[in-house]
Amino acid sequence: MEPVGTNTAFGAALEASVKRLAVQYPGISVVSQGKRFHISIPQELKTGHEAHFAEVLQRYLGFLKAGKVPAWEIKNMIAKYYVTTAGQAMAKEIIK
Repeated sequence: MEPVGTNTAFGAALEASVKRLAVQYPGISVVSQGKRFHISIPQELKTGHEAHFAEVLQRYLGFLKAGKVPAWEIKNMIAKYYVTTAGQAMAKEIIK
């Protein structure tokens, strides 16, 4: 990833965020490559599509059992659906 513009605080903010995440996901790190940054994720933390789908399904089933969806997930769902529907509308315009 590469920051847009000349924001010099970006690298420090990214490194601080990844450092906080590394508590839960040991081994992740930021590798500075000049103006660019690479977030390194150890192989043992990477999951394939099927494993990821199973994790998402288990969370969803937990929401169903609890009878409600957490507020943070509602915001994520709205964002995902907006991106999907906006992208579909753009694609339809391009295809015309």
